[in-house]
Amino acid sequence: MNATTECAYFHAYSMIQRNIVYYRYGPGDRLNICELAKELNMSPTPVREALARLSIEGFIDCRSQRGFFVKPITRDDMHEMLGLLQLYTGHLYREICANGKIRALSQAIRTTFDRDCSVEVAREINTLRDLIGNLSNMPNTDRHYGQLVQRTQVLRAIEFKDPDRMLWLSKLAMDAAENGDAEKEDAFLDCVDTFYQVRFNWLDTVVSQANSVVSNVHRSPNTRVSR
Repeated sequence: MNATTECAYFHAYSMIQRNIVYYRYGPGDRLNICELAKELNMSPTPVREALARLSIEGFIDCRSQRGFFVKPITRDDMHEMLGLLQLYTGHLYREICANGKIRALSQAIRTTFDRDCSVEVAREINTLRDLIGNLSNMPNTDRHYGQLVQRTQVLRAIEFKDPDRMLWLSKLAMDAAENGDAEKEDAFLDCVDTFYQVRFNWLDTVVSQANSVVSNVHRSPNTRVSR
């Protein structure tokens, strides 16, 4: 792969992934290679390679002699992803504590959740994700963690939109930050685990709300997908 093709490949990958994450390409949509190449102003080859990678990562299905289709996110998928997020978060946070950077992490958590708007909190999670990668010094783990964070971004925005849920999660986050400031590692990690456990309690409701939103999304006529 030459430099030009590699650049086109990464552009195609990031754009298609973004459109899936934000539901411009919804569950079940067929991704046409030639139409995507035309939309992205490139040859079909880097688009095909980008779709192959997204298939490996679980964003889309590759069906023999039929093409590529956006993979639906089921209730079981969300339970699995949230469970993995909890495991990764606990692992990375323990590494950060071991690196002596618990106070820096606590400050980042406080900054993320000390917001008036739930949409801002959902967006700030991405900044927190990047900082976690830097503080943990574990780039490979951070890559997988980042994919999980991004994959659940829209769902998280719907989850945080509910004021009662947001109030409860913000309280847990602030409790974690307070324990982190005091370098009470065990209490800090307990708050993090509780943060995820309460999210499991209302996960089915959030997934149902997300599916309802997706089903009512009005797609742009320029979207390069078909049913």
